[in-house]
Amino acid sequence: MNPVSLPRCQSSAAPDVAVVLPMREQVMSGRAGAVALNVSEFGRSSTFRERLLVFGGTERGDFLLPYRRVSAAHLQFWRRASERYADAVADAIEPLGCRLVEIHNRAPLFHRLARRLGGRTRLCLYLHNDAQLMAGMRTPLERSALLQRGSLIYCLSGYIRDRFLAGTAGPAERVVVLPNGMCAMPMAGLVRQPTILFVGRLVPEKGVEELFAALRRIAVELPDWRVAIIGRAPPRHSARYRGMLADLRMVWRERLRVIETLPHAEVMREFAEAAITVVPSRWQEPFGRTALEALSAGSAVIASASGGLPEIVGEAGLLLDSATPEAIAGAILSLARDPVRRTLLGQAGQARVAERFDIGELSRRLDARRRILLDG
Repeated sequence: MNPVSLPRCQSSAAPDVAVVLPMREQVMSGRAGAVALNVSEFGRSSTFRERLLVFGGTERGDFLLPYRRVSAAHLQFWRRASERYADAVADAIEPLGCRLVEIHNRAPLFHRLARRLGGRTRLCLYLHNDAQLMAGMRTPLERSALLQRGSLIYCLSGYIRDRFLAGTAGPAERVVVLPNGMCAMPMAGLVRQPTILFVGRLVPEKGVEELFAALRRIAVELPDWRVAIIGRAPPRHSARYRGMLADLRMVWRERLRVIETLPHAEVMREFAEAAITVVPSRWQEPFGRTALEALSAGSAVIASASGGLPEIVGEAGLLLDSATPEAIAGAILSLARDPVRRTLLGQAGQARVAERFDIGELSRRLDARRRILLDG
């Protein structure tokens, strides 16, 4: 029995490009991960749309690109799941003769496909996170091996590129920056509300504790404002943040709204309605998609100057050198009390996205590199 289910919208022609997602990456709208959103947005804008095939390990649902769900259930159960997934992907790609394979965010998957598909197949690795924190890329030697075998290494930000190249030996010109892009979102009829918005996982590295402390301080000073928090805490943090949210509700009362999850389109609507979005990450954010989405929707952004966030926000938002409760509270109050500045920042954010992160332009750059690799 064939373990690979055929996609509903696949072209009859053999694909030129295989795009390989991490094994557990969700692709259905409302549940799609950041990698799947990236692949979907680039794919819909690409001239290769009907000439590529996306491989993943989860149900396709309403995913709009040509897609095959790969099952490794028929392979030896005692092997690692990631190894079985890589071999199942290779089994699916080999008969198609795809000349270019793009692997997202998994170095072990890259290496296994490289061994299975051979030297005639062009392989690219697409990095969404800090290479030095991921399996198979933590040492300069490991990263140098990827650089030697990969035709290109795509990085979402200059920060990720610098972290990948640190200490490596090899052709640095193969490591290129290609950030997430944004499509123009229909915002007609939406009215900006006096809302302070946070979107993201409720974990310490996202700066939620500092944000909650700041919000407790300013609740009395902003009686006409509301707070919206969209995100959930993983099980290990659920009890801790449940208590913190209860404390926050004591001061904001009915003006606080907490939603664990929303479909992506509805999250974008929240950005379009919120006057202020806060991205207070404590860790070195590799890219910071939340900030990009808020800028594109015209929300005034306050973000920590960590990792790749300054590359996204630039001068179109407020960057905090240190995302302390005091700094966050001061930034929120300054924007809440200055509607003219909020409007100007919102306009600057949309202009920055149109200039630097337009999905059509970025997709053309990706397609140009694909054509070079396929013709080479």
